[in-house]
Amino acid sequence: MFEAQLREGALAPKLVVGEELSWQEFWHEAEPLARAHFHEVDNGVDDRRTFGPRAEVMADMHQRGIMRVIGARLDGKLVGYFTWNVLPDIESWGTPMAMQGAWYAKPEAKAFAVGHKMFKASMELLRKLGVQYVFPHHRLQGRGEAIGHYFEKLGAKPIQISYFLWIGEQANA
Repeated sequence: MFEAQLREGALAPKLVVGEELSWQEFWHEAEPLARAHFHEVDNGVDDRRTFGPRAEVMADMHQRGIMRVIGARLDGKLVGYFTWNVLPDIESWGTPMAMQGAWYAKPEAKAFAVGHKMFKASMELLRKLGVQYVFPHHRLQGRGEAIGHYFEKLGAKPIQISYFLWIGEQANA
């Protein structure tokens, strides 16, 4: 586990950042954070996409080692999470990769500092797993809208733009 002090002093809260090994314990605490995260970055994109995570699918992916979760706990309480999906690159044999999933830190938890520590811990874990490269991303809504600069400072290159297109019922033609 990666540990850090958020402020100096004997009574400073202790921040522990590391891999979450129990999905059930993690998800029990993470669901309210996931709801806040969804409303921060997805509200306004399209009202037809509603909050409704498939926790059982995520639990299965976590159990299989596909979904890796880094949690940030301040005095034992979850204040942030970072998920990665570890997959083989089907276009480059023998090259494990990781696709960034959700990344969130409660605003009152010094979110940028906590986010940076979770990213750093994620890279350490993924390297230990043999991952060769990662695909970080950011949304254009919410507090992370400018985090591409952070990725670029780390050496990442922008390579694509994603779009949201609703094709379900009542789709705009």
